[in-house]
Amino acid sequence: VQRLDGKASVRDAAIEVRGVPPAVGLRGDFSFSATQVSVEALSAEVGGGRFKAAGTIGLQSGPDLEWSFNEVGLEPVRDLEMILTGRGTLRGGWREPPLLAGEVTVENLLYDRNLEYRDLIPSFNRAMAPAARIDQEKPPLRFDLRIRARDGLYVENNIAGLEARADLRLRGTPNEPSLRGTVEIIDGTVSIRGRSFDIEHGVLSFRPDLPGEASIDFAAESIIEAQGIPYRITVRVTGTTDDYRVHLESEEGLSQTDIASLIAFGKTVAQLQQ
Repeated sequence: VQRLDGKASVRDAAIEVRGVPPAVGLRGDFSFSATQVSVEALSAEVGGGRFKAAGTIGLQSGPDLEWSFNEVGLEPVRDLEMILTGRGTLRGGWREPPLLAGEVTVENLLYDRNLEYRDLIPSFNRAMAPAARIDQEKPPLRFDLRIRARDGLYVENNIAGLEARADLRLRGTPNEPSLRGTVEIIDGTVSIRGRSFDIEHGVLSFRPDLPGEASIDFAAESIIEAQGIPYRITVRVTGTTDDYRVHLESEEGLSQTDIASLIAFGKTVAQLQQ
């Protein structure tokens, strides 16, 4: 019967994985026995931050690891930058996929890509589309991650300047992820036809009955003056990212057509006809 015993160390190594920043300055100490591999200290610099892990990997019982990372910078897609901090565990046997669990805090996020309004919702839906399926009988991992941002989620582009917060829970597997929770706008403005609207409220809600999409509850307000008359206009968006509705309101009881004319041309339909 063959068995592996002993110790090993790694110093100043590097690992590159597609989609994440390279891990450099990798250091680790390992010990081997007949039943498990002990990870006594594993650390690396990733995305300007630090990653650490320690624990055991049982040859029969599976992994029992604790992990943490601090202020790791990522750019998962073009024009989207974020800094993350988190900690958690990777535990489970080999018969069932191990569970990756923990909490991730988004310290800061900035999205600054300019968009056309017609591309806004389709861009979100593309981002929410399932990743390519992993062609395996059983997935390599299960998730149970809480993702939070008390503030510091910024959008700065030609459409909006806003700050948001988030409280989300990611569960499931890579092939069947389940996202629950909310992203809520704290403050900001949106530009509609070159006019600035103050955001009254805005919430994206992710629910188990809406896989791959989110419900929308959004309202923004502006005062538009036409021929010396101020009109208080509210734009509401409700529904889901797959089936949303835009409704225009005014305190003065204007029709949808008049409000659209005010936003586009600065005058009601009657004023344009004068």
